[in-house]
Amino acid sequence: MLAADGNRAAVTTHIKPGCGRIVVWNASGTRSTWVKPGILGCGGDGVTQLAIGAGSVAWIEQGGGNNLEMIVMAAKLGGTRKQIEFATNGDRAGADPTGAWVGHLIGGGSLLAYNSWTQICDKPADQECGENDPLLRVTSQNSSESRPGAVGSSRAAQLPIRWRRSVAAGWQWRPRAP
Repeated sequence: MLAADGNRAAVTTHIKPGCGRIVVWNASGTRSTWVKPGILGCGGDGVTQLAIGAGSVAWIEQGGGNNLEMIVMAAKLGGTRKQIEFATNGDRAGADPTGAWVGHLIGGGSLLAYNSWTQICDKPADQECGENDPLLRVTSQNSSESRPGAVGSSRAAQLPIRWRRSVAAGWQWRPRAP
């Protein structure tokens, strides 16, 4: 997987046996930096999305058994990784897409952003929705972004980059002014 922004690029690598790395390099330089993915990036299905921006690299890892587990991770360039958000839903062996989701990771310039949402099923409790079920609906849509100087939520102090919550309209980004 490859992501690029300006003169920087990031790529995921695979090492057998063992855990691959996320390598970031500057096209005008001779050095690269790397960060090791988290538990799902190494022991699960791996890294499924990658973005670079705002002086950081971010990725989404996934894995799980009966449930699909997804983790948004980020690291300042040359820094250590931090878990930003964890989401789980039944869309794995259980084939139940209800629950929390993360995705649509993008980066560029001074921005890193991703969406998070929850899917619920409007059927009676003893019935489940399938992936294309008309009674499956999306709720709690959010976009999260990182920009220099953005005001963070209560979690912001723990993050390698500063995240600010905003409400998404459909899948269009509509961040609030800093």
